[in-house]
Amino acid sequence: MDIINLAFDFGASSGRLMMSRFDGRTIKLEEVYRFPNEPVWFNGRYYWDFLRLFHEMKVGLKKAVQMDAKIAGIGTDTWGVDYAFLDKTGHILSNPIHYRDERGKGMLNEIEKDTSVDFDEIYKVTGIQNMNISSMYQLYRDTIRF
Repeated sequence: MDIINLAFDFGASSGRLMMSRFDGRTIKLEEVYRFPNEPVWFNGRYYWDFLRLFHEMKVGLKKAVQMDAKIAGIGTDTWGVDYAFLDKTGHILSNPIHYRDERGKGMLNEIEKDTSVDFDEIYKVTGIQNMNISSMYQLYRDTIRF
């Protein structure tokens, strides 16, 4: 009997659900479902449409179940630089701001001016490039904003 796993892949402009089937010798991949993933412009910022993405995940899972798939596991691959704030009970406070939003622009200079951060050392330790879309710049911007 094949081992079946599902993986959601969330890209900047689309998402998809992939199914892998392992028969003990080979892995076969099949796209189960694809959907648009467009940022939402609201109140001067680009946001991820988090609730829409959750809805699309449910649609994809229903399609996989309709294929009589006996699912062994489910994983997700998402963007690596964005985040959401949660309250004390774990509820999301707002949709995550999209990495294509320009709020990180200029934060590299601000951090250099205001702190003693060694960007070369950060790169050596994390492998993360110094780019405006980095979580570090977004988080720093959030501390200035609040």
